[in-house]
Amino acid sequence: MGSSIIKHAFLEAVLRPGGTNLTLERQNISLWWQGYSGLQLGKTTQKIRSLKNVGPVPNFILIHCGGNDLGKLSVRRIRVVAKLLLLFIRTNFQNIKVIWSFILPRLQWRTSASLKAMEKARKRVNSHIATTVLQSGGAIIRHTDIKPDPALFAQDGVHLSSLGNSIFLNSLQGGLEAIIIHGKSCFPS
Repeated sequence: MGSSIIKHAFLEAVLRPGGTNLTLERQNISLWWQGYSGLQLGKTTQKIRSLKNVGPVPNFILIHCGGNDLGKLSVRRIRVVAKLLLLFIRTNFQNIKVIWSFILPRLQWRTSASLKAMEKARKRVNSHIATTVLQSGGAIIRHTDIKPDPALFAQDGVHLSSLGNSIFLNSLQGGLEAIIIHGKSCFPS
C-alpha cells in the first residue's frame, strides 16, 4: 500500500516477467497492490480501514508512504502520524507484520525548493519510522539503488522512470522474499 510510487510500480509490474506477484507465487506469496496518487500517512489509516471490509486480512502489509507529507508537515508531526498509523495496525490487526518501504529520494520536491533540507527530512523520517517498525517486530526495505539520478526519474523529478521502477520492483521483490521467506528484518542486510 502506498502513494503513486506504488501505483506506478504496479503498472510496470504488469508488463514484466513475473507479473504483479514479482515471481513470488513460487513461494506461495501473492500481492495485492493498493497505490493511491497523493496518499499521505494520515489518510493511510482510512484506506486500511476500508480495505479491511473488501478482502481477507493479509499476513504482511508493506507501506510505502510519507513522501507526500514531507514539506507539508513538520518532521515531528510526520513521526506522530506514523506512530498513530502503526498503533492502529497493531491494535486492529494483531497478526499482521508491518514492512516499511523507505521513502525515496527525489530530484524535485513539490513542497520545497531546498533539496538539501528535504533530503535531510526524508532521512530523519525514514530512520525514525524504521526504528519504530523494527521495535514492534516489523521489517524494513531500504531502496539503496535509487539515487537522485535523472535516469531513474520521470521528467517531474518525483516519480520513477521505467528504469527506476524496474530497480524499485527488484528491491521490493528481494526485500519481500528476504523478509517473508527467510525471516530477515532488514533488506538489504
